[in-house]
Amino acid sequence: ALPEPSRVIHSHRHETNKAGQDVSGTKSISEKGPNGSVVNYNPSRPTNVYVAFPKVNVQVELFDPNPGMALQWAKSGKIQPVA
Repeated sequence: ALPEPSRVIHSHRHETNKAGQDVSGTKSISEKGPNGSVVNYNPSRPTNVYVAFPKVNVQVELFDPNPGMALQWAKSGKIQPVA
C-alpha cells in the first residue's frame, strides 16, 4: 500500500513549448497513465508530477517530498477525475 500523499495538490494548466519542454527549459516525459490519464514529469524533479485526463480542462500537480512517490501515486490508478 502506498503511504498517503502530501496534501499539497494544485490544479492548473501546465505550459509547455513545442519541444516538449516545460517553461523552465527542462525536458519532461509524458506517458499514458491509468484511467485514460496522461502523466507528465521531469526526472530531474521527482517530487512533482502532473496528471491530466481527457475532456478535463485542468491538470493536477502531485507533490511528495520523497522523490518518486508522486510518480507512484500518478501511476497507481487512485487519482481520478471528479465530475
